Amino acid sequence: MSDPIRACYEAVHYPALTHPQLHPARLLASARLWGLDPPPAARARMLDLGCGTGAQLRWVAQSLPGSRCLGVDLAETQIREARRRAAGIDNLRFACADLTGLDLGDQVFDLIIAHGVLTWVPDAVKDALFATVARHLAPGGVAMVSYNCLPGAQLREALRMLMQMEQERLGLAPGDVGAAAAMLEVLDTGMDGLDLPHADLLRQQLLRLRAKPPDLLRHDELDPVYEPLYLLEALQLARGHSLAYVADTDLLADWLACYPQSCRQAFARPDMDRFRALQYADFLANRAFRHSLFCRAEAAGAVPAAPDPARVPPLSLRSYLEPIDTGARPGAARIAFRTRAGCPVDANRAALLQSQADQGTQTREVGVKDARMQALLLRCAERCPGAAHIGGLLNEADGVGGAADTDTALCSGLLRLASKGMIELCDGPCPAPPDPD
Repeated sequence: MSDPIRACYEAVHYPALTHPQLHPARLLASARLWGLDPPPAARARMLDLGCGTGAQLRWVAQSLPGSRCLGVDLAETQIREARRRAAGIDNLRFACADLTGLDLGDQVFDLIIAHGVLTWVPDAVKDALFATVARHLAPGGVAMVSYNCLPGAQLREALRMLMQMEQERLGLAPGDVGAAAAMLEVLDTGMDGLDLPHADLLRQQLLRLRAKPPDLLRHDELDPVYEPLYLLEALQLARGHSLAYVADTDLLADWLACYPQSCRQAFARPDMDRFRALQYADFLANRAFRHSLFCRAEAAGAVPAAPDPARVPPLSLRSYLEPIDTGARPGAARIAFRTRAGCPVDANRAALLQSQADQGTQTREVGVKDARMQALLLRCAERCPGAAHIGGLLNEADGVGGAADTDTALCSGLLRLASKGMIELCDGPCPAPPDPD
């Protein structure tokens, strides 16, 4: 990898962040829903490419003591810090290496993660990343590669160019974020009273950028390389190394049945394959980021066109829903649930589902008429923030009064709630949120 990229991360460490959606329990649940059969998260062998100072891997290793984790990063100072913080964690190791020269021998992994790498490296390293996945992904394993994607990332790219223009005007080094942050503030002020078609999108991007701490702004927006990809471009890179696309970890991104009817009809043409339909859906959603799952090409035949409800019962569930009426009981004509404070909200998801809720709030509502689903969600609300095995919840919901759906219909309903971000599905126990680093 080029020295300018290495120098950026040696000079200023990438902030130590943890991402609950990237925990193996979440990622391997997604893989199972899309037809794969990886080993359980509790004993997974995991490789993290671009691990930084290892905050994510420390959380994973401590929450899954039966797992084996290896983190690799380009920057020697970040790896030294990662090793220092991981002292005493026996199932966690770190290595300093350039992806273009990485030698892991004959080691194989059930889960390989490359989060926040692909967009920020040159083409040779992109190719080396997928080559590494192909060499070291175990049969039955899954890889998650995230990247800023087009078309949604175009506005972010334009703002990056604006910040760079201001740095050049003032004769500042690329790593100096002060002028960049000041320009964002100027632009934000200039938005007052602006009533143009793109104004809301621009305001959202400015709000996101101005909320970033300086070190995060520097690396995410001002590093030497920033190359967002179309989904089809990422798939082409993977195919060049005999890897096949599975799905996005966000159910809504790839489950076309969740889209409005007009979208589904547009994608139902006989000459439209699944991958092109997903790419066109990214245009409709203005999608800006993807967490793409890949498998070995020989396993791709098991991947269905939609998540399989029959694969839901073995998973665990954590619900963000609570009944609006705390006295509600199963069998009512309808029970209204709302999301608890802190439930994640995704602007793409809210727009596609034609939600009536204010996208700026943390509360959304859903009405449930089925008696067994009512019982299941009420039981989950009692256990919140704990999680429960879905098969056990289905058994507990048996025998309630009123009309009741079959297990298949209930599991389809749970998938719909997961696609809306109202519940999360995990392989094994849902991990507790990480402690602050």
